[in-house]
Amino acid sequence: STVHCGVAGVASDESCAAWSNVGGAVGTSAGAAAASKMEQGTGVAASRLAASPSTPSLPQWAAAGGGAVASAAALPPAVAPAVAPQSQNNQDSEPQLRVSAAQIRVAQARGGALSYPDLTCKDVASREWLEIKRLAQLEFSLGSPLIKASQMASADRVRLQALVDKAVRGLSFSPVDECSMGRLCMSLMALAAAPDDNSPAGIVAAGGGGAGSVLPALAMHSPLLTVLLDVPWRLVLASGWPLFGIMAQLNLRRARHDDAPLSGQPAVYFMSLGAGLERQEAYSLASLGAAFLRSVEGRAHASTHVLPGLCALASQLLSPEVSTKGGMPTDTALKQVQGFYRQAVQGIEDVQGTLDTAWPLYRVLHLVTLTLELG
Repeated sequence: STVHCGVAGVASDESCAAWSNVGGAVGTSAGAAAASKMEQGTGVAASRLAASPSTPSLPQWAAAGGGAVASAAALPPAVAPAVAPQSQNNQDSEPQLRVSAAQIRVAQARGGALSYPDLTCKDVASREWLEIKRLAQLEFSLGSPLIKASQMASADRVRLQALVDKAVRGLSFSPVDECSMGRLCMSLMALAAAPDDNSPAGIVAAGGGGAGSVLPALAMHSPLLTVLLDVPWRLVLASGWPLFGIMAQLNLRRARHDDAPLSGQPAVYFMSLGAGLERQEAYSLASLGAAFLRSVEGRAHASTHVLPGLCALASQLLSPEVSTKGGMPTDTALKQVQGFYRQAVQGIEDVQGTLDTAWPLYRVLHLVTLTLELG
């Protein structure tokens, strides 16, 4: 059986209530303010501006020398303003102003309708985007080396960089407002593939965030937060772009191990989670997460550590109770898990916190993407 949390069906919400009482967000958000936001369920800030229409074209991501990205600072603005959801009743006003998660919930409560941009890129004029998406799907498909790996090898970076280079060469004339989701994914992929440069000059070039950090890529912040926090995950999964798979590679690139539990039920769950992901055992991962959140020690750990709880909750999306007759509808389950994610992740520093950890949240979410097959 799976954990309730509104995600699948267990008699009590104790496990999720304990996790929700965590006193702060993942990254550097102030603990008290984050706790207050979590209690109120307000999620992200009221609004963020989308990227400027003067965004450079795709080839300007890459530094000179064959298209290899030299540093995070060289990355392009990832997404054009089209990423911002707009009210159907007010399509022409403030097209660059993002609609926040809080505003979305207010509109939904009042019966208002929101429309979101097409993330699939199926109707773009530059058909090369569809080939790039197909190749990205192959790289991040079940059984691929990138998905099975528990750490990022140099060969993995070479594979990712080859795909980035192909995109740069083939989409040199793609308009900046075309295929927003593809631009975001390729920008993140370029970050994951960028070479290590721990020299003082390299650290400065990367904006101080180090190789693979999203923090220096300022133009990427708003579109990335939009897709993670504001756009329903059902649409993200159905887009066909392997966003969570790419984020998983960034996590493998950035993962530190000082937050991995060393003893007790949390350590058992952490090791079992990693082993299950390598074997891609979807249903067993759901059972592992449910058992962790039902245990007294697991609940206590999840109430003070955000990411173990998020991993366990996200794994409930792999349960056979989701999307089956008599179970929870997929869209409802995704909304519930995205709601928990919003409670913990409220800014770009928090996103970075989900990457700078031993906990494989995005590997779980990518396996969810492949298992649910919405795209």
